[in-house]
Amino acid sequence: MELSVDQIRTIGEAYPGSAAIYHVVGTKLKTVYASPDLPGILDMDPEEYRTETATDAMDIILPGDRPAVQAAMLTCIRGEREKAELFYRVIHRHAGFDWVHVQAKIIGTMEGSPVFAASFTNATVETDIYQDIINHMSGMIYVCDCDTYEILYANEAAAKYRQQENRRLFGMPCYTYIKDRKEPCEDCFMKRMREGDNLSMTRFNPMKHTWELLHGEYINWCGHHAFVQYIED
Repeated sequence: MELSVDQIRTIGEAYPGSAAIYHVVGTKLKTVYASPDLPGILDMDPEEYRTETATDAMDIILPGDRPAVQAAMLTCIRGEREKAELFYRVIHRHAGFDWVHVQAKIIGTMEGSPVFAASFTNATVETDIYQDIINHMSGMIYVCDCDTYEILYANEAAAKYRQQENRRLFGMPCYTYIKDRKEPCEDCFMKRMREGDNLSMTRFNPMKHTWELLHGEYINWCGHHAFVQYIED
């Protein structure tokens, strides 16, 4: 069904919660409608959100996650699935990045190209998703990808670690952010464990000049095979 801009906005206003409607233009997503509360998920005001997404709504998605989003959309365009549901990371003004849970489907076309309606929730604050991790302790919490070592999540204490150096968490491996290394640690805590284990150990952190108590375990984090570390001084 071919849609006009006015029809798209009417549909968007009827969507519950945080929603957006995008027009696929070549390889870009053009925002036709965004609900007033959507920028708040990114800790942005409406003007900032419009600026960040003016050229392409994909620009607020972390580069490493864009291929998965594009692939999910393509399966809908090809008719292989009716709805795409996925988790991915978006730029967050204060935290560096945050996770969103998105459900999207094609609702029609505009100028012959697909139009997607998407509903958003903040994955790290959804009622039953990983609240036990977030609230586990007041110390630092990191979730890292088991294969790439990339930091997938960090609580507030961890995000503030080395903040004075203006470090950006997204795209950074844990060994670089935590220990300022260029390659994985010889005594990597994650690699010392097996699936199903729950291990504790102490280690000296030369960056902070303190001893730390570590706990860790393997988990599934938004579809990633991941490892969570809890660190306390």
